[in-house]
Amino acid sequence: MNELYRHTLADLSVSYLSSYFQPLVNLRSGAVIGCEALLRPVLTDTSLLSPAILFAEAETRGCLLELERDARDTALHAFRKELPKLPGELLLFINFSSRLLDHAGLDPGRILASVEDAGVPPERVSLEIVESAVELTSELQRFAVRNRDNGFLITLDDFGTEHSNLERVALVRPDIIKIDRSIVSSVSTDPLKRSVLRSIVYLAQTIGAMSLAEGLEDYQDLLVCTREGVQLGQGFLLGRPAPSVQAMLQKQSQNAPGMMEQLRSDLADSLLRARRQRQELEEQVDSLIASLPTVPLEDVSGKLQEWIAAVDQVECVYLLDGGGIQVTETIFASGPPVKQDHPLFRPSVSGESHRLKEYCYGPDALDQRQYLTDPYLSRATGRICRTMTREFSLADQDNLTFCVDIPQN
Repeated sequence: MNELYRHTLADLSVSYLSSYFQPLVNLRSGAVIGCEALLRPVLTDTSLLSPAILFAEAETRGCLLELERDARDTALHAFRKELPKLPGELLLFINFSSRLLDHAGLDPGRILASVEDAGVPPERVSLEIVESAVELTSELQRFAVRNRDNGFLITLDDFGTEHSNLERVALVRPDIIKIDRSIVSSVSTDPLKRSVLRSIVYLAQTIGAMSLAEGLEDYQDLLVCTREGVQLGQGFLLGRPAPSVQAMLQKQSQNAPGMMEQLRSDLADSLLRARRQRQELEEQVDSLIASLPTVPLEDVSGKLQEWIAAVDQVECVYLLDGGGIQVTETIFASGPPVKQDHPLFRPSVSGESHRLKEYCYGPDALDQRQYLTDPYLSRATGRICRTMTREFSLADQDNLTFCVDIPQN
């Protein structure tokens, strides 16, 4: 053992290192797909020292690499000891200090040798690295390529914080992207976080990676993450760290089934509720359209104002002519738009063209009289919405399109 490292342990009264294991759960099945090894330094009085204290001290004294190797070997040997009794597909997730990459301190060959010496197959190990904490892109890419060639999975940890770089994600091509707890926490009550979460999930899908929400501690956050397509989860809600993999699996098997069944039920209810809301809105739109054919165009705005005041889940309405030109003002359900301080965000007005908007060319392209767009950013409000359209005619004008903007949470 390096003398400097040995003195660091002694000065902090660290007797030895141990590993705890926290489950990573498949949110589609409830099954544990792996466990993250978490360092737990044991003091001479058998209490546990915060690993953050030990890592900070090791970095200050210049023996971080030695601590990394010791922590890695501790986790690998603890995992190997239980390996014969573990499910054949269970993965071990190991963290690395990203700062070491900037000094070429994490040698892929040394990592492979450590894993093989411990008797753990590389394909059972995922290496976690915080992309945003690495200054040298070349070293990050080298670490990922060499270790993937050696059979390891690559996980980008804490993604979405600080200076996470999308270009680097494309270079590294991780197998798993961990969405940072700062985004996951309170995502159920924060529309902005939900949008960021949705974007990271889409990014992961695009590059062929799985998304993982870390720091899950609230059931409503879990519900939102699952509904938005996050595939994996980790956090106290799904399982706390345990001193062995077997103990971790036992605790998770006791608590998970009930929660997963509740999750399934709530997801189903959410789908049913959304379907009912859409059907209700469609019926209200159909009823309005049926009442308009005998109304002159000049009187339509009054009808629209009456209608929008009586319905829920609607942000604004407006009419287009057959050429995609708006023929009424934009009529809001309540109050002025959220954003009015800049011309970039303003409601469209009578006379504006909508020809290049999906809800204008979509029905023509698909030969449909009704249409519902994908979510998009509304210039009228600065919020995410979808637009539902219906084609109809008035007493004095044919080929009109009724447009209703529906806010998206």
